[in-house]
Amino acid sequence: MARVKRGNVAVKRRKKILKHNKGFVGPLSKLFRPAHQAYLHALNNAYRDRRRKKRDFRRLWIQRINAALLPHGISYSRFIAACTKENVVINRKMLSELAIHQPDAFNAVVHTVKKSINSKSTPAKAVKSAPVATKTAVDAESVAVEDVTPVEKEPALTND
Repeated sequence: MARVKRGNVAVKRRKKILKHNKGFVGPLSKLFRPAHQAYLHALNNAYRDRRRKKRDFRRLWIQRINAALLPHGISYSRFIAACTKENVVINRKMLSELAIHQPDAFNAVVHTVKKSINSKSTPAKAVKSAPVATKTAVDAESVAVEDVTPVEKEPALTND
């Protein structure tokens, strides 16, 4: 069988990876083996962070909106709930941009939403009271064992 010389292909492959790693520190940009490992890690990080970037920006927009709502006395969650009820379809990115660059427009949005919050205040939930068992003093001799029935504990009512 004839001998196959792969010199050109191997050199091109290595050059491609070393070219990609230009700017990496030390052996990560000069030696092939550590450079290849760094290259693979960089690809994984880039893939993961393309998705993470969306999360991070959404968190930033929410923080900015919340900070802009503090002077109005509204929490972020109530504001967003009222926006959905009032069919305000401005996304969080645009709301944060309005809060930073056009505070008058943001205040107008807040006041329209705030009217709906104040006009539609929900009453507090009514809590059912549990029947209270009272203890009475009874002579042990006067009550027969058959007459005593076990009392089951009722589940505690929570304000959920």
